[in-house]
Amino acid sequence: MATGTSLPHCSVVASHIFQHKWQKELSEFTSITDIDDPCNGLLLYKPVEWAFDRAKICVEVKSGNRMTFRLLDEDLRKTLLADKALPFTR
Repeated sequence: MATGTSLPHCSVVASHIFQHKWQKELSEFTSITDIDDPCNGLLLYKPVEWAFDRAKICVEVKSGNRMTFRLLDEDLRKTLLADKALPFTR
């Protein structure tokens, strides 16, 4: 959805926006009370999920509820994320 590109289902994965390890802090940042609430989910291309889970990128909400990815780890600029797609490893 972020790129407007259709991907095969085998190359995407459901991901938590707020990870399980942040369960205690969830209510401080959102009205969601259950970490597994569908509102706490994103469907991501597997390599993007790899970077997201490792805090190399984050999702940023801009004005008008426009969402973008923000690069948090400059070393990621040297990484071709598609290389993380096959074989996919966590």
